[in-house]
Amino acid sequence: MCLLITGKSDAIRNTLLETPGLIEDIYAHNPDGLGLMWPENGKVAIIKALPRSVEEVMKLLEAVPKPEDTRKPIPVAIHFRMRTHGNIDIDNCHPYRINEHAWLMHNGVLDTGNHKDKSKSDTWHFVQDYLTTMPVDVLHNPQYLALLGYTIGHNTFAIMSDDGRLSEVNCHLGVEVGGLW
Repeated sequence: MCLLITGKSDAIRNTLLETPGLIEDIYAHNPDGLGLMWPENGKVAIIKALPRSVEEVMKLLEAVPKPEDTRKPIPVAIHFRMRTHGNIDIDNCHPYRINEHAWLMHNGVLDTGNHKDKSKSDTWHFVQDYLTTMPVDVLHNPQYLALLGYTIGHNTFAIMSDDGRLSEVNCHLGVEVGGLW
């Protein structure tokens, strides 16, 4: 299964870049794509890549911003992909654009709509079939997030919008360690 990590940029950088062997282990189990997202200048900054080595992963993680002002922590979400549906390509790397102002990362396996286009991931199908018409404020509404969590079962989502909000769906299914989820 994929690995989805959210947290503040300093905790992400400290944990992923400074824990010996961690990236090697993550990449060994999730080599099918890497995605990063964080708010920057009123937009969500996105990186999608198909790294071919641990060294490439480390270079990409260096792009995670260093907080200039510790009073304004920068939320970051990272997705390491292990293919379950769809091709191994940039189009199937997370995050997925929900609408003009919001993006989504997913961990788990969704069984909705995958037969329509087998080249696309289960996440792509879910976003296209269910989320693209949702306004940003709804995507961060606690009641909607609870309903979405019920709908996706044992899956988890991270949703980020241009205004810097980061919401996790089914947070209780994840583990929080050192300020990272």
